[in-house]
Amino acid sequence: MLAQAFTFDPAALKTTLLVFFLVTSVAIGGAIISRYRKSITEPEDTPDNLLATLKDAYQEGELDATEFKRIQDVLAGKPNPDVSGKPKPEVFLPPPSDIPNG
Repeated sequence: MLAQAFTFDPAALKTTLLVFFLVTSVAIGGAIISRYRKSITEPEDTPDNLLATLKDAYQEGELDATEFKRIQDVLAGKPNPDVSGKPKPEVFLPPPSDIPNG
Protein backbone atom coordinates (compact mmCIF):
# COMPACT_ATOMS: atom_id res chain seq x y z
CA MET A 1 0.00 0.00 0.00
CA LEU A 2 2.82 2.36 0.83
CA ALA A 3 4.60 1.61 -2.44
CA GLN A 4 1.56 2.69 -4.39
CA ALA A 5 1.31 6.07 -2.61
CA PHE A 6 4.89 7.08 -3.44
CA THR A 7 5.90 7.52 -7.04
CA PHE A 8 9.34 8.64 -8.12
CA ASP A 9 9.28 11.71 -10.33
CA PRO A 10 12.68 12.57 -11.86
CA ALA A 11 11.53 16.03 -12.91
CA ALA A 12 10.56 16.91 -9.31
CA LEU A 13 13.94 15.68 -8.07
CA LYS A 14 15.75 17.82 -10.65
CA THR A 15 13.70 20.87 -9.68
CA THR A 16 14.30 20.30 -5.97
CA LEU A 17 18.06 19.92 -6.45
CA LEU A 18 18.19 22.99 -8.69
CA VAL A 19 16.38 25.12 -6.10
CA PHE A 20 18.62 23.76 -3.32
CA PHE A 21 21.81 24.61 -5.23
CA LEU A 22 20.52 28.07 -6.17
CA VAL A 23 19.60 28.91 -2.57
CA THR A 24 22.95 27.58 -1.32
CA SER A 25 24.86 29.56 -3.95
CA VAL A 26 23.05 32.78 -3.07
CA ALA A 27 23.70 32.25 0.65
CA ILE A 28 27.40 31.56 0.13
CA GLY A 29 27.74 34.49 -2.27
CA GLY A 30 26.01 36.79 0.20
CA ALA A 31 28.33 35.70 3.00
CA ILE A 32 31.39 36.32 0.84
CA ILE A 33 30.18 39.76 -0.23
CA SER A 34 29.28 40.69 3.36
CA ARG A 35 32.70 39.63 4.62
CA TYR A 36 34.41 41.59 1.82
CA ARG A 37 32.43 44.76 2.56
CA LYS A 38 33.16 44.44 6.25
CA SER A 39 36.90 44.13 5.61
CA ILE A 40 36.85 47.26 3.45
CA THR A 41 34.94 49.49 5.86
CA GLU A 42 36.72 48.56 9.12
CA PRO A 43 39.89 50.52 9.84
CA GLU A 44 43.05 48.65 10.67
CA ASP A 45 44.02 48.27 14.30
CA THR A 46 47.20 50.28 14.11
CA PRO A 47 48.74 51.73 17.27
CA ASP A 48 47.69 55.21 16.12
CA ASN A 49 44.05 54.17 15.68
CA LEU A 50 44.02 52.38 19.03
CA LEU A 51 45.63 55.36 20.72
CA ALA A 52 43.02 57.71 19.26
CA THR A 53 40.24 55.46 20.52
CA LEU A 54 41.80 55.26 23.97
CA LYS A 55 42.35 59.03 24.03
CA ASP A 56 38.62 59.49 23.42
CA ALA A 57 37.89 57.06 26.26
CA TYR A 58 40.27 59.00 28.53
CA GLN A 59 38.63 62.32 27.65
CA GLU A 60 35.20 60.86 28.38
CA GLY A 61 36.42 59.66 31.79
CA GLU A 62 36.34 55.94 31.02
CA LEU A 63 40.11 55.67 31.69
CA ASP A 64 42.12 57.42 34.36
CA ALA A 65 45.47 59.09 33.70
CA THR A 66 47.62 56.19 34.91
CA GLU A 67 45.78 53.65 32.77
CA PHE A 68 46.01 55.89 29.72
CA LYS A 69 49.75 56.50 30.26
CA ARG A 70 50.44 52.78 30.76
CA ILE A 71 48.57 51.82 27.57
CA GLN A 72 50.23 54.66 25.67
CA ASP A 73 53.66 53.36 26.74
CA VAL A 74 52.76 49.81 25.70
CA LEU A 75 51.61 50.98 22.25
CA ALA A 76 54.79 53.05 21.89
CA GLY A 77 56.88 49.98 22.71
CA LYS A 78 58.29 51.31 25.96
CA PRO A 79 59.04 48.77 28.70
CA ASN A 80 56.51 48.50 31.49
CA PRO A 81 58.03 49.78 34.76
CA ASP A 82 55.68 47.57 36.80
CA VAL A 83 57.39 44.46 35.48
CA SER A 84 60.99 44.01 36.51
CA GLY A 85 63.38 42.22 34.22
CA LYS A 86 64.55 39.95 37.02
CA PRO A 87 63.44 36.34 36.85
CA LYS A 88 61.48 34.98 39.78
CA PRO A 89 63.55 32.85 42.15
CA GLU A 90 63.00 29.13 41.85
CA VAL A 91 61.54 27.38 44.84
CA PHE A 92 62.89 23.93 45.57
CA LEU A 93 60.68 21.70 47.66
CA PRO A 94 62.03 18.49 49.18
CA PRO A 95 60.59 15.23 47.92
CA PRO A 96 57.50 14.07 49.84
CA SER A 97 59.46 11.34 51.65
CA ASP A 98 61.74 13.97 53.29
CA ILE A 99 58.85 16.01 54.73
CA PRO A 100 58.39 15.18 58.42
CA ASN A 101 54.92 14.07 59.48
CA GLY A 102 53.56 16.61 61.89
